[in-house]
Amino acid sequence: MSGFSQFAVGGVSLISLPVNMLSFSGYKQGSVNKLSWTTVSEQNNRGFDVERSADGANYTAIDFVSTLAVNGNSDASLTYGFTDANPTGSKQYYRLRQQDINGVSKMSNVIVIRGEKATTLAIDGLYPNPASSQLNVALSSPARGTVTLQVVDMTGRILAQQVKAIAEGSNTVSLNVAGLTSGSYILKVVNAETGAVSAKFSKQ
Repeated sequence: MSGFSQFAVGGVSLISLPVNMLSFSGYKQGSVNKLSWTTVSEQNNRGFDVERSADGANYTAIDFVSTLAVNGNSDASLTYGFTDANPTGSKQYYRLRQQDINGVSKMSNVIVIRGEKATTLAIDGLYPNPASSQLNVALSSPARGTVTLQVVDMTGRILAQQVKAIAEGSNTVSLNVAGLTSGSYILKVVNAETGAVSAKFSKQ
């Protein structure tokens, strides 16, 4: 996931922001959920509210993680971790609300952690669907690695392809689909070790 969006789950607009996010991922370990995220730069950052939801619509802040950047500013990569010791239900949605020192907040993409550890590569969701300019892809992976995202038309022709790094567990990666014409497409996610999965989406 690169950067924070102006919006929440359905956000598709990327703008110049004080915090540039490289990744946000999570996985289940025993009875707890482990979250991890990395920033590549920060300006005037106070920290991150960790928000959790059982349905993907109604979120509650469960903790706050302060910035690791000195005075909220950094040009180096910084990695954060958080453990949710009390997850409830078989599936939890997580997002980060990044808080500037001046009080302005911005939302991250959403990741989904299921009650069991991922044993195969899986697509947990595509949003927004239909998509207009950016398609967010929620993925579960049994291991860290890379995946190739392929946009395939209904005749089987590959129209776009991009390689993304993913972590073990739940990930959300984005794909620019602004250049596609309106219609139906297949998103194929390929990993050399775990195989390939696919899902259908629509372009507005």
